[in-house]
Amino acid sequence: MLGLVVTTPSEPLPPIRYKRPYRSRHPGRPPGRTVKGATARLHAVLSAAEQCDDQGWERTRLDDVACDVGVVRGALYRYFPTKDDLGLAVLEHGARLWTAAARGVIERSDTPADAPALLGSTLSRAALEHPSMRVVTTLAVALRDGPHEEAARELVAACDDAAAEAIEHVGDLAFRAAVAREVATRRGRSQPDDLDEWARRSPGGTQLGPGTQLALARMLRAAAAEVGDGHAAAAYPRMVAAVVDVGVPPPVDGRLSRVSAAGGRPRPHG
Repeated sequence: MLGLVVTTPSEPLPPIRYKRPYRSRHPGRPPGRTVKGATARLHAVLSAAEQCDDQGWERTRLDDVACDVGVVRGALYRYFPTKDDLGLAVLEHGARLWTAAARGVIERSDTPADAPALLGSTLSRAALEHPSMRVVTTLAVALRDGPHEEAARELVAACDDAAAEAIEHVGDLAFRAAVAREVATRRGRSQPDDLDEWARRSPGGTQLGPGTQLALARMLRAAAAEVGDGHAAAAYPRMVAAVVDVGVPPPVDGRLSRVSAAGGRPRPHG
């Protein structure tokens, strides 16, 4: 039979304290998925976009962004572990707005003659209101050699594809309006109502290829960085109209009328 030997410690043992384990109100939910977290994350993205637009991405500091949001820098790391992660979030926000603005023009451009002006005013107004749209090109260059290079390239490509599609759509409408305008002039009926109706039924389209449309879309995206200035914002719609006019040939005697009669596209010059 085994004997148990009980010894009395010389000093009393400390009392046992039970610590209740921490239980999150939202177990398994990553940072930024609550209403408060999503608000703070969006505020950080907007603040970083404004600072990048004012002083460039290199001078944008996480401490300034955290101070603007109202949190400490450590709390900002819950949403964006690195500065590149924050830059990618700003780029994603601007690319989404840019794509929505370009596609909105396609859905709302009903009058052919006013389509170029609608494209210019829509992009200019959106870029003037949202700094994240103005820094898309800046962040695409800043993130080029970082861990998010591929993701940044895909976001910028989606921007350019949407803008190129809008340029093609608006250019086609402008070309049809030019065809209808010359036909109406030759027939002595230049009333606006008839012009719009003829433009909708006119054949043909822009002579710009996909590569040229994409290059023009990139030019509009890069020029949007200057829209924050008042004079540049007023000049941006005129530049968009000039870009669309690249694919709209000037009226030549018999040329547009021949297109309207033949029902096809004009042959390129040369």
